[in-house]
Amino acid sequence: MIWKLTGSIRYQLYMTYALIIVLVTAIYVGAFFLYESKQITLRSLMSINELSLSLSNKLDLEIQKIDDVTLSVAYSNLIKDRLLQLSGSRDKKEPASYSADQIADIKELSEIMVAAIGPTQSVRELTIYDFEGNRISTGALLKYTKEDVNSKSWYEEVIQGEGGIVIGMPEPDEELAQSFVFFKDKYFISLYRTYFGGFGEAQGIIKAQQDAETIFSSLIDLELRNESRKRFYVMDSKGNQLYPYEGEDKTAGYYFEQRASQERHPIYINNPLSGEKELVSYHLSEETGWLLAVVISKKELFEPLRQFTLTAAAITLAILVFTLLFSYYAAQKITRPIARLHSSIKKIDLTGTLQPKRQTDSGINEIEALNLAFQNMQAKLQSSVDKLLYSQSQEITAKIAALSSQMNPHFLFNTITTVSIMAEEGMSEEILHLCQKLSTMLRYISSEESNVVSLGAEIDYTSAYLECMKIRYQDDLLYDIAITDELMGIPIPKLIIQPLVENCMKHAIHVEGPWKIFVKGYVYEDEWLITVTDNGPGMPEDKRRLLVGKINELEETGRFPGLSIDGMGLLNIYFRLKFTYGERMVFAIEERNSGFSITIGGPLSKLTEQLEGGMENGKQHV
Repeated sequence: MIWKLTGSIRYQLYMTYALIIVLVTAIYVGAFFLYESKQITLRSLMSINELSLSLSNKLDLEIQKIDDVTLSVAYSNLIKDRLLQLSGSRDKKEPASYSADQIADIKELSEIMVAAIGPTQSVRELTIYDFEGNRISTGALLKYTKEDVNSKSWYEEVIQGEGGIVIGMPEPDEELAQSFVFFKDKYFISLYRTYFGGFGEAQGIIKAQQDAETIFSSLIDLELRNESRKRFYVMDSKGNQLYPYEGEDKTAGYYFEQRASQERHPIYINNPLSGEKELVSYHLSEETGWLLAVVISKKELFEPLRQFTLTAAAITLAILVFTLLFSYYAAQKITRPIARLHSSIKKIDLTGTLQPKRQTDSGINEIEALNLAFQNMQAKLQSSVDKLLYSQSQEITAKIAALSSQMNPHFLFNTITTVSIMAEEGMSEEILHLCQKLSTMLRYISSEESNVVSLGAEIDYTSAYLECMKIRYQDDLLYDIAITDELMGIPIPKLIIQPLVENCMKHAIHVEGPWKIFVKGYVYEDEWLITVTDNGPGMPEDKRRLLVGKINELEETGRFPGLSIDGMGLLNIYFRLKFTYGERMVFAIEERNSGFSITIGGPLSKLTEQLEGGMENGKQHV
């Protein structure tokens, strides 16, 4: 069954279509996937690079805002004059106290500093330290006090900067925390700058302070709504971690070291804790010297690629299923009319009526042309077969008639010889009787009536033959005919019993008499049966093998046996029974210790009309 399926046109077409579709789809999807995956990868890398640049610029902008405030203070002559006045009028003896004029100057200076901060609150607190020990703070905390700037941890670094900015690390402001609960857990980043007098001498240090949360607001916002779980690290030029400024994540130094050891950026590195592959994009700010690192898992980075792969796979699968179904439909469209054509060819019956020409409705010109050619071939074949069968029917009818009309010439010669001998002996009465029987036999075999007779007529002919033999052989021949009355009227083929009796006589005379011949007729179930038995020597083995061989040849080839003078033998009887009754014929030879027995028969259901029509429809049995 599997072999038939794989060898079918439908299977071959379907597999061919499917292979072409799968191959084309695989090439197209593969090429598209490689191209698109490369594009997604490039877009992802560009995206993370652009993100690191954008975030770094935002950090620079926040620092620039703070620096602008310090610059406006450092270059403000009004602020410098007030600071000089405050410093020059300071009471050396009472360093912790201010005069009324000094307080007025401090108040005026504070107002100027508030104006420098502006309404946008670019800094949380602005403080000025002069080298005379004065400190003035405004913003979140208003404070006027004496404070030695030389004792500050950042003093040396700021002085060495020679007017450049110095950015401190994120750290809490204890002074603000004590003054306001709101600032208790806050971290601040301070920007320091030295300011100079009119002759270029350093006069003090400006400190601008802003919330770390405000400076790093762009990073915090991204992390809060971060869908790809990116992480951000900010380090100064020394590798100190500025962001995250609180919590336990202190791995910025690791990424700082990895950047220093790599030549290309961005780079792939392993996470120091989980070992997961990560992509790190760096950006170094020229304004602040800060190094921003954007870290993202490689898996997360290529999530769009994974989503694209899944979508492409689903679409490809859908396309394949659709195209395979379409190829199956296309294969069926071609093979279904072929199957219908095959079915119609299988149903061709050359013995029946020719069907009218029909189209297969395939919609394919070649198949319609093939169908028309087959139908034309069927018509021509039908005509040829009809002519051939008619010719065979006529030939068979002629042969049957010839067989039926044959009489053994030896029988005629011996009978005439017997008549002459009986005439010499004056046996006129016996001669009269013999001639009557011989006349009856000649009239029976020469009759042009139907080849179908009643069994009674056939028995009468056989009895006449036996009486002739009895007159010739006298007491050397004994015979008996026992036929039930119900059989006498059934139709049988003509000359089907007498040849059996004649065959017994031919072989029985080779042994010493008396010769006994018995003819018995009876009905068994729905069959009529005639058994002819003798006490002769039986059929010689060579003739028996010859008869069996001829019968087998007849069964294999279906050819009618050739006519001969001795044409009324057992083979002719076998053929006529086969021709009349088909597979339901009875022809059985039985060998005995002494004698020979043969039984012939057929179904009782055969009617005379059917037998008479047998010659005309003989083509159905050949």
